[in-house]
Amino acid sequence: MISRSCLSGKGERPALSGQLSAKRFRFASINGDADTTFLGSRVAQISSKSTRFIKRTFPTVFFAILGFVVCAGLVDALGKQQPEKLPLLIGPPLVMAVFVYVVFRRFVFDLVDEVWDCGDSILVRNRGREFRFSFADFRDVYYDGRAKPARLTLFLHQRSDIGTMVVLVPVTPYWLVSAEPSLVRELAGRIDAAQWPNVTRVVCP
Repeated sequence: MISRSCLSGKGERPALSGQLSAKRFRFASINGDADTTFLGSRVAQISSKSTRFIKRTFPTVFFAILGFVVCAGLVDALGKQQPEKLPLLIGPPLVMAVFVYVVFRRFVFDLVDEVWDCGDSILVRNRGREFRFSFADFRDVYYDGRAKPARLTLFLHQRSDIGTMVVLVPVTPYWLVSAEPSLVRELAGRIDAAQWPNVTRVVCP
């Protein structure tokens, strides 16, 4: 799904970058393609399609299974009248749940749902809301390939409704483990070009 807000040549730009536009844009399906051309503008999804699974489905399934195992153990212990087993049935799973939640909150829950490269801007969709930023709104880009999943962070100059950064799981080839993908270098170059448009850049081989 791609928003017309980043595609239409006559689309109104939000008064402040990163704020929701007052105009409601209708989403157009492009047959599920992550890279397409519409109204003369190249649009590409730069966030992984597995983000929703990583962010919502996997944590829900994990905690559901953990809760089921604990409940089954409690029912069995109470049915056999063995209350001495209750601390062992509750303590370790509780510690595990707290630890895993902290890990998810640090590395998973801050991921945005979708990020689209609209040519002259970045469109972010998260929790049913839509945000649009120009490249001049960003000050830096950072890629962490050692994290699982890999994380790409776009830092904003100022705080917006989505916060001070946009964190996503980038589209990365499966064979690329920790090396920096070309997407990161491309975004960094476009951010620099938007901030210093009159500076001549020399690209070293």
